[in-house]
Amino acid sequence: MSLKSLHQRLTVSRDRNYPELKSPSSPPFSSQFISELTIRRFQTISGRLFNEMGFLAADNPHGGDAYKILSDFGLLPTVTEVDSFVGNIVKEFYANLAEAEMEGVDTLKVFVHGSMYEFSPSIINRMYQLPNESYPLNATPIQVHESLDDIVTLPTNGQIHAWDLCSKKEMGDTVAMLQKICCQNWIPTMNPSSMSAEQFTLLFMILKGCKFNFGKLVFDEICACNSVIANASSNVRLILPNVIDQLLRFQRIVPALFVDVTSAAPSKFKIEPKELLSSQTPLTLLSDVRHLHDFTKLMMERLAGIDYLDIVYSEGEGDPEDEEDGDETESG
Repeated sequence: MSLKSLHQRLTVSRDRNYPELKSPSSPPFSSQFISELTIRRFQTISGRLFNEMGFLAADNPHGGDAYKILSDFGLLPTVTEVDSFVGNIVKEFYANLAEAEMEGVDTLKVFVHGSMYEFSPSIINRMYQLPNESYPLNATPIQVHESLDDIVTLPTNGQIHAWDLCSKKEMGDTVAMLQKICCQNWIPTMNPSSMSAEQFTLLFMILKGCKFNFGKLVFDEICACNSVIANASSNVRLILPNVIDQLLRFQRIVPALFVDVTSAAPSKFKIEPKELLSSQTPLTLLSDVRHLHDFTKLMMERLAGIDYLDIVYSEGEGDPEDEEDGDETESG
């Protein structure tokens, strides 16, 4: 039995024995919203886009040692166990999060689709089977004793010794992949080409093997996003939707509504050709041939996925063999 199934059975058993834990402390406004205010919040954020998470494949040709580093560190589930999500459920979670009930320090209960769900660092860690590391209260778990100038030295392989001179060009393939993951799955940003001090500190901690509470990081990121998304003038996207959906389903089966639509499968992490060419890979004919191979493969994937905007794709074009079969049928 999977951990998810086991946890769902435990939750069902608890709901049966203590049904009051499944319901909010006061009657909700509707089966989806805890109050009239949360309905207005939902309407405000209903048109917002998602900052979707990515998936790291074990055979990723561009990731360098990223897969092994994350496996050794223990964060591999945060990039491999990434499922699709239902956008309406995630938006409902964000809308009701503003009026979540506090059950303890960093432990909230959020109303979604008629039931209360736990939202806390500990249950996020439990879902990913990560240790619940201690962390400072009222402070980010991403902190080290080193200065920013010292921090940038490790991710740039000693090429840079000053924070204000740091850029992605000094990163090798491994760190470039970790940086992409950081900007989507850990500390999401709308501008992945730039790195914040906290994001760089997180990379430093992972490369150096400094443990931290991942659940607390995700908890803080979602709460910070929730504090600004109700501002209609803001263009902030809804972050970590995959985590939120998975966290709800980790606790119990979420009833589906007719408006619930599941997202596409998470996209695989990849480094664009221009990023590969600017990495620290030694300049050799073999490395350039490999980059050309990767670039050609990427072009074929984009053609197959109808990703190019400057190409007109003809509708109704099927497999030539299918067309031949069709002609034979008609002639017969």
